[in-house]
Amino acid sequence: MEFPDGVEAECPLCGNELELEESDKPDDVVLASLDSSEKCAECGQWYDESDEWFWDYWTEFDGPDWLSPDDVWCTKCILKRFEQDNPDFKETGLEPDTFLIWQAAFDMGIDLTPKLFAIEMSNSIRRLQYCDREKIVAWLDSDCPIEDAEKWTMLFDEVEVALAWRDSGFSPEQAEDWMDWECTPEEAAEARDSGDGYSPHPDFKKHGFGFKDASFLNNRDFLPYEDEGSEYFIGTWVPSGLSLHDIVKLRTQLNERHEVFQALHKQNQPRLKYEEQTYDFWEALPAQFKELKATGLPIDITNLEKFWGLKSKEILKVIDAGGAPGIAASVIRQGGSVSKLGMIERLIELGIDQAAATLLAQRGMLVKHIKQIEKNRNAFASFRWLTQVLESDLGLKVDEAMGWLEAESTVSQVRVWRMHGFSPQDAATWSNEGFQPDMARRWRDSGVSSPTVAKRRRDAGLTP
Repeated sequence: MEFPDGVEAECPLCGNELELEESDKPDDVVLASLDSSEKCAECGQWYDESDEWFWDYWTEFDGPDWLSPDDVWCTKCILKRFEQDNPDFKETGLEPDTFLIWQAAFDMGIDLTPKLFAIEMSNSIRRLQYCDREKIVAWLDSDCPIEDAEKWTMLFDEVEVALAWRDSGFSPEQAEDWMDWECTPEEAAEARDSGDGYSPHPDFKKHGFGFKDASFLNNRDFLPYEDEGSEYFIGTWVPSGLSLHDIVKLRTQLNERHEVFQALHKQNQPRLKYEEQTYDFWEALPAQFKELKATGLPIDITNLEKFWGLKSKEILKVIDAGGAPGIAASVIRQGGSVSKLGMIERLIELGIDQAAATLLAQRGMLVKHIKQIEKNRNAFASFRWLTQVLESDLGLKVDEAMGWLEAESTVSQVRVWRMHGFSPQDAATWSNEGFQPDMARRWRDSGVSSPTVAKRRRDAGLTP
């Protein structure tokens, strides 16, 4: 409130009389502080915020017996009493806190005089006020900039420890990261110099790794959390039980054969439940480690490629079946049975690709069918036709498909004739009389089972 005619004797709000003491403070200060608790406990004069700040700082910094932490003294009274206790103070021209530190250093045999100007210009004493006198002297006597010293005091209680980190080439921010590992500055410097210069993430501890192993993994781009991909996530590799050097080696080998393993992984996906399917083979790697370990086989690039995607029981079936393990494993990935392995390998020897050979074997290919096909002039074309017609009809077996092959039908004709319920022989007979599947079915449904009779009626102008 403003009083242009001076302070009123009555409060304009409540009507009570105001008892104002005389003061050398301006009216605005008096009106802002009418409580006697805001008077200096020594001289009784009003004090302002700067007085209170200095009293608070001096209580923390020096804490002399004559200064109570409960009773505020103004700056003038504090300095007056300080000069009485330290007769040499005024001659130095120093701030009181700087004087005490300079004096303490002198008693310790350290001369801070050459640095006093810089100390006061940078407000060093107050920036280090939470240290004891000996530590403040140690910091000021070092070559550490006050800006860094202030940060170091927040990290370490001992000056020697902080300076050891600094001498090892670490900033306070960098040292704080390494402190999670409770390592020495020398250990941290060695790990930093052997890699890319930053500390391992503390989450490596969750995977059971100590400082040295975490540094080894960190410097080889492994992460303790899933971020850039499963190949970098150490959790992908822990189930392998391999040494760290072997893990690095295996990751390199898998990267070199990335396309091969991605193809194997893709081949295996259709036989899995939807919730078990994954896009990237790296995601399935931990499960594959588990299956190989269950069989007792070594975890290496060779066994991973041979048995990718197989359960431990399936791996044993492949081994027990004999033959080429890679082919047998692929048969299982394609939904086949290793009991057909002999026929599949024979078809492969004839030049049939593995997927087609597996399909033919699973649909009932026998030695007699192979001999029958080999009598044709173009056996390879016959095998290709059989594969195509079997792929177009999941319910068709090789034995019936051979009949369609003998009838020299196209793949599309087979599908349509079968849809209308004709056998290969019937389809050939009706086709020879010039009938398409739909019309042949209509004549037969009308009671005419002979294609010859149907042709005569058609020629006579009748329709079914």
